[in-house]
Parts: sequence; C-alpha cells; structure tokens
Amino acid sequence: MPLTLNELYIQTKHQYHLSMIAGETGIDHIMNWVYVSEDSSTHDFLKGGELIITTGINCQDEASLYDFIETMIKSHTCGMILNTGKYILSEDITDSIKALCDKHNYPLIEMPWDVHIYEITRDYYNRIFMDTQKDTSITDAFLSFIEEDSLHHYDALRILEDNHFEKEDCYEIALIKCKWKKN
Repeated sequence: MPLTLNELYIQTKHQYHLSMIAGETGIDHIMNWVYVSEDSSTHDFLKGGELIITTGINCQDEASLYDFIETMIKSHTCGMILNTGKYILSEDITDSIKALCDKHNYPLIEMPWDVHIYEITRDYYNRIFMDTQKDTSITDAFLSFIEEDSLHHYDALRILEDNHFEKEDCYEIALIKCKWKKN
C-alpha cells in the first residue's frame, strides 16, 4: 500500500516536533517523495505527490508565502512543512493562508527551526525506500503464484504472512495479458 502523509506525520510528529496548522482533512494524501524548495520557480520539476519542505527564505511576507503555497497546491504536491523560526515565524502564517490550505485539503505542517531539514528528509527518504521495497516484495510474492513458480511458493507465503496476509483468507489475483496488433 502506498505511503501516506498521515502515516509519516503520526510516526514522526514528536520526533521532529511537527504540528498540523491547516488542511488536516488532506492528511491521507499519498506521499511519494520529499522535495525541498524555497520558491515556486521549480514547480515544473514536480510530478505530484511530493511533500514540500521550506525554510521560507524567499517568502518573507504574506503575499509571497500565499503564492508559493498556492503554486504547490496547483502542482499536486501532497502537503508542506514550514521550517519556522528564522525566515518564517508562526505568526506569519495568517488566517488567509490557513483558509487556503483548508479549502484545498492541503496539509500545512509547522516544524521548528532547531530541527534540521537534513534529519527529516533523510528519515523520510529511507522510509519511502523501505516502503517501496516492501511493495515490490509483496508484488513479487503474488507473481510467483500467477507464474506458477512452485520453487518459491514457500518464500512467497512467508513474505505475505510477514506483511499481514493471512493463509486462511481468500485472495483473488487477476492477470491481464494484452497482445499488440501490428498495423
């Protein structure tokens, strides 16, 4: 299952002193990467689903912060962490900014300045990597049954059980094969 922003937030909010300040209804967005950005000029590099982390060095007034967040919302990022305390202060996050995030179900999270961006990005990258490896192993386990690779059924069952797929439950696997017709 894809990693959600909610999972990471719950698991790390105390460790990184995170606090949700707006857009909480969007916390279950799928998060596929972490992207550190200081302005909206790099929005063309985004694919969607990124968690944006910023110090706000280029957003030192309400209008520029509002525009930056609005651009990240339009870029389909999954949420934003504001590293507050130096360039952006908690009181700089106005009601209009919070209303923008609430309107678009866009999680806006505050992280204090004394938490280094390196720490949280490294942790989140590792978690994304581990989640991707887990998904791949589950997929490979199911494929071993589809492909009737009986030599690996025992390993596949162990992988599935380790990931909370119970032997007693019933699962359906669908395989669709397409042949391309040449013109």
